[in-house]
Amino acid sequence: MALRRRQVRFYQDRCSIYRRNKNPGATGEPTFSLLAAGVVCKHFTSPNYDTESGAAHGLTLTKEGNIFTADLLHVDAAQDIAAEDFVIVTTGPNTGSKMTWFRVAGEPQTRFGVANRSEVYLVPAVKPVIV
Repeated sequence: MALRRRQVRFYQDRCSIYRRNKNPGATGEPTFSLLAAGVVCKHFTSPNYDTESGAAHGLTLTKEGNIFTADLLHVDAAQDIAAEDFVIVTTGPNTGSKMTWFRVAGEPQTRFGVANRSEVYLVPAVKPVIV
């Protein structure tokens, strides 16, 4: 499936996705290979503020369960991406963490219809062994 016109306008970032190889490297360490490069995506960091309940009291409250921000990545629903893949966001105006490696945390949440996208949560990670 292709991105919709609105998504093309807002998906200004590009990323590369790496997947774990079945066979480990010579040292027994897991190795990763490039799965897709130049993937059109939207990378953003959600703020760590509870604006709904805080707004009623004129406050901006920190979310109790998460003291950190959440990195999210939206890609086309047809894009192959899975839990434990590694992602590096290479370009785009919305990347405050440009050239930071991330690991996909959990399975992608795919929305078809109007959204036509997969959303994954990202966790900062150390660069994997690439072969």
